[in-house]
Amino acid sequence: METPQPRSILLATSDPENGRALFDLISRCGLAIVQASSVPEAEESLSDGIWLAFCEDRLPGGGYGEFLRRTRLAGLQVPVVVSSSLGGPEQYLEAMRLGAHDYITVPYQRNAINLILQRRCEVRRSLVLPVQVYGVDAAGFPFLDNVHTLDVSSRGAKLGGVRRKLRPGDLVGVLSCEKSSVFRVVSVRSVEGPSSPSEVGIQILSSASCPWNFH
Repeated sequence: METPQPRSILLATSDPENGRALFDLISRCGLAIVQASSVPEAEESLSDGIWLAFCEDRLPGGGYGEFLRRTRLAGLQVPVVVSSSLGGPEQYLEAMRLGAHDYITVPYQRNAINLILQRRCEVRRSLVLPVQVYGVDAAGFPFLDNVHTLDVSSRGAKLGGVRRKLRPGDLVGVLSCEKSSVFRVVSVRSVEGPSSPSEVGIQILSSASCPWNFH
C-alpha cells in the first residue's frame, strides 16, 4: 500500500514579525511548512506536495499578483491565500479577481486560519451538473441564469459558465433538482477575458443541506 504523502503548506512572507505570527498559527495544525521570502523563491518551492500557499501582498519580486500569475502559467492548482497588513474591501476584491483562494489580514486570527484549512480539507468531486443560480448582480439587477457545476462538495461548489458579474461576498441562490440553498460567493475567476464566462466558487451559508446529493 502506498504511504500517503504529508500535506505541506507554503508560507511566502518577507515581514519577520507577521511571518512568525502566521507560522505559529499554522504550525499548531500539525502540517509541514515550507518557507520563502520572495516570489522567485516561492515559485521554486511549488510542487505537487504543496497543499496550500499563503502569500504576503507585498512579497518582493512582484507581490501576490505575480505569484498567482506564475502559478497559473505553471498549470498548478495550488490554492493561494493572500495575507495583508493593509486590508480593506478594495484590496480583498482585487485579490479575489486575480484568483486568490482567500484573504486574511493582520492581526491574524486563529479561527480564520482554521476555517481556511477546514474548507481546504473538504472532499471535492468533479461533477458537471446543470443548476440555476439567482440573485442580484453587481449592477443591481435581479437574475435567474442556467449555469453548471465544475466540482461539488458537501458545503459548496465551483460554478462554470457564469456570465453575470458577481463579487466575492455576494449572496446567491442555487437551484438543483427542485432543491435550493443560499450560498456566499467566495471567489470569481475570469477564464479568458472580462466578457467571457467566469468560474465562481460558492460556500453554503447555513447548516442546511446542499441541493445536490453528495456521498
